[in-house]
Amino acid sequence: MNERTFAVVANILSAMPSQQPWDDRTSTVYALAMKKWDDELTQKAVMKCLMTKRWRPTPSEIREVALGMKRVFVPGPTAYQQVKHIVLHYPANERKAATEKLVQQGKISAGVPVAVANLGGWSRVGSMPEDHLAEAVDNAITKIADDPNLDVVLESPMTAIGSTHKMKMIGE
Repeated sequence: MNERTFAVVANILSAMPSQQPWDDRTSTVYALAMKKWDDELTQKAVMKCLMTKRWRPTPSEIREVALGMKRVFVPGPTAYQQVKHIVLHYPANERKAATEKLVQQGKISAGVPVAVANLGGWSRVGSMPEDHLAEAVDNAITKIADDPNLDVVLESPMTAIGSTHKMKMIGE
């Protein structure tokens, strides 16, 4: 995030009600938490917080809003369908690249590659029995919110932020 974007975000956050006064220390904490985030995503997430939160959100609450805007959190069955699609349609050596491309296109949740990595990677996932795979993906996708590897999602721009046209993901 550039300085101009942070100035806008800081002005909005400082005006929101909070028991914690807005000072240099508070500003520094927010700046550190959001320093690598995409500018447009950061502004839109803070604006959504302004419109929906009664109190100034913590950096982790803003992160949750931003990840939600990027459609990272999908239900377990949807994540399973996305993983299954990749396993069935791509050879093991092409799955990682295919996943990155499908995430960029908005057809697969950005949380899926993190969940797959936490399950041992595409080779391991591809060799799981189908019933075990469904349960494993469901468990893994619910645990990604606290995974620091997920923060890379916030660094990349998203082409359809705020768009009225919602792209349908695989499995929806």
